[in-house]
Amino acid sequence: MFLYYIYDGTFEGLLTTFAEALPHQNQVAGISPTRDLQPDLFTEIVEITTNQELSARFFGYLSDHFSQRTIKEIGYCILAEERGLELIVLKYLTILLQRGEALKGAAHHPIISKIRSTAKRVAAEIHRLYGFLRFRQLPNRLFYGAIAPKYNITGLLATHFTARFADQLWLIHDTKRNIGLYYNGQTCTYLQKVELPAEIVGVSLPPHGQEEQKAQFYAESEINYQKLWNEYFQKIAITERKNPKLQRQHLPQHYWSYLVEKVDSK
Repeated sequence: MFLYYIYDGTFEGLLTTFAEALPHQNQVAGISPTRDLQPDLFTEIVEITTNQELSARFFGYLSDHFSQRTIKEIGYCILAEERGLELIVLKYLTILLQRGEALKGAAHHPIISKIRSTAKRVAAEIHRLYGFLRFRQLPNRLFYGAIAPKYNITGLLATHFTARFADQLWLIHDTKRNIGLYYNGQTCTYLQKVELPAEIVGVSLPPHGQEEQKAQFYAESEINYQKLWNEYFQKIAITERKNPKLQRQHLPQHYWSYLVEKVDSK
């Protein structure tokens, strides 16, 4: 009999699932936050109820047995929100618990290779957002930054931006998942739901050049800064040396919608 685990989609729920599934690792056919499998004669659906105490104990168990690098890789893979990756992480944990972290030929093992390549992509996006996130000052003194990352990494931006903008009020808004980080000048809070007027969310912001519309949403100083920044951005461009392909390599098009500067790839 194979087992197919359903959890609530939370990090704690997945840790609970791992704790429940490890003793039956050879029977696990899948792990998913949605019930997208019809049960058959050979597969049993197991619905997991998140257990905060069990998830905390299991995380402590992993921390005691594995290095911080491994814990980070596992965490990054979970945040990748890639279909089917939960089962791969479970297999990865099984391998590590059976054989230890010092694996010979690890780079060529399909499970380990998948884990490390996924973790590398997630880490790269975190690093990109350190540089690509743009804040816009609203009339209430709040600096608002909209993002739509491929991976669920908004919570991991807290330490960097709290240290970098410790003297400002700011909100980082993941418009794809409608979650955010709010910093009030003293503490940074993770928001499971962001409620803002549609007019100031993400791509609904007024497009470049429409200054009369921008005045409805931005502080006057913000409009001036955007104008100066765009003028500088355009002036330093050397037409003869434009290289759209290289530009997209360094600044992927996925992030363009949320930049203050107007990117011209022609």
